[in-house]
Amino acid sequence: MRTPIEQTKMRAIDLRLPATLPGLALCITITAVAWVLANPLQVSHIGLGWMPLALVLAMLVSNSGFYKPAQFAPGVALSRGNILRWGIALFAIKLELGDIMQAGVAGIAVAGVMVFSTIALARFLGKRLGLPDELSLLIGTGSGICGAAAVAAADGVLRAESKNCATGVAVAVLFGTLGMFVMPLITQALAMQAIDAGLWIGLSVHELGHVIGASEMVGPAATNPALLEKMLRVAFLAPALMWLGKLRPTPRQGTAAKSSVLSQTPLFMWGFVLVAALKLMHVLPTPVVHVTSELCELLLAIGLCALGLNTRFSELRTVSVRAWGLAILLWGHLLLTGLLMVQVIKFGAALH
Repeated sequence: MRTPIEQTKMRAIDLRLPATLPGLALCITITAVAWVLANPLQVSHIGLGWMPLALVLAMLVSNSGFYKPAQFAPGVALSRGNILRWGIALFAIKLELGDIMQAGVAGIAVAGVMVFSTIALARFLGKRLGLPDELSLLIGTGSGICGAAAVAAADGVLRAESKNCATGVAVAVLFGTLGMFVMPLITQALAMQAIDAGLWIGLSVHELGHVIGASEMVGPAATNPALLEKMLRVAFLAPALMWLGKLRPTPRQGTAAKSSVLSQTPLFMWGFVLVAALKLMHVLPTPVVHVTSELCELLLAIGLCALGLNTRFSELRTVSVRAWGLAILLWGHLLLTGLLMVQVIKFGAALH
């Protein structure tokens, strides 16, 4: 966690509009470059979507020797703070009530098992590996829910160091990419039916883009079940972050036990719940949903860019070996538990 001196410096940063313009403009520029690389230039086809790519490019800029942190600090702080949190709140626009209802009780339950077991296991194993609690929780959240977006959301609760956020995103990108290419091969070797393969992919692959890529490699019949279970994992983002508020290494003091859950839940998470409710009640026009979804990704990408600009490669090296070890163990958990949960879903369907 940040030292008291660092926290004082952060509070002292001038967030008035003129002061924030250079840093904000830099984050937007890097994000635009990432979008061009990921979409028109098709870099996203190798598993590196434009949100993680924005972070990678920002890290390269931050470590280039030309970057002057003091000049851009106010805008970078705004991007990592409010802009990123607004993006997380809007992320709920991607939820679909029809998908949730289609999954049934078993489908919803197993998604919850994957999310909470992964985060709990990450914390348990992280302690034994000697990792900081916040880093373990970031890696666990990114692995269990939706990769880089989940890491960014968890950072909104944990207020982690930038190097730990960058590590969490790097883990999600690497193992999500591996999963995208490896999972179709494994399902083929096991001669799995396309629907079962899709469920397994949706339950165990990190990023949404990776889930889409892997399921399309398996076949059209795998895509819908894969996306269904993946979005159910995303639906557990709000309760998972509320739980992280309780697990936070340095919780706020002075709040009564009776109101601790409400007081420790960040405001942006209530925004997430509100947006989810509006979306699931179908009160938002389709154009609004589409624009909000695009805006959500833009804000998340700008926020991740800010994380990258606060990251130094020298800092990442101090935790990388143990973090990769934790990530490997969690990936194994996702694969094995996810395969078991597919059988649970099939058993639940057979009962009906």
